[in-house]
Amino acid sequence: MRRDSSWFALLAFCLIATLIIAIGFATLFAGAALAFTEGAQGDNEPVAGTEPAINAYQSGQNGKSESHEASAAKIYNGMITDSHCMGRHVRYPDKSSAECARMCARTGSAYVLIDGDKKYTLHGGDMALDRAAAQRATVAGVLQGDTIRVTSAGVQ
Repeated sequence: MRRDSSWFALLAFCLIATLIIAIGFATLFAGAALAFTEGAQGDNEPVAGTEPAINAYQSGQNGKSESHEASAAKIYNGMITDSHCMGRHVRYPDKSSAECARMCARTGSAYVLIDGDKKYTLHGGDMALDRAAAQRATVAGVLQGDTIRVTSAGVQ
């Protein structure tokens, strides 16, 4: 009789442990999915000046109805780097300067345009900034405080 109760206890213990682990994994994955979707929604913000131009093109107006914000876009020149390394690239010493800047940007640092003593935080245009990382570049965008809302970027 004692032998039957030990099997029952072992089976109950395994069942409870499995349920606890399953609930833990479900909570973990649900939290990660929520964090991922919130982060992805922030990346999908329209870049200043691009949405009206696309809509105008689609409606056949050839871009004549661009917003005032897009017409205020200016050109800035300088070195594109990340806010953590600021051109020194010490965070990932085994990587090239461009790879280090990209890795820092992927892990939470912002891209920065350095022009002499001026430093501008870059917002938007991530694909173009990835291509121009750790290089002298020309950035077009709208300056808001010390942040440039990027409309385009290219290597000089």
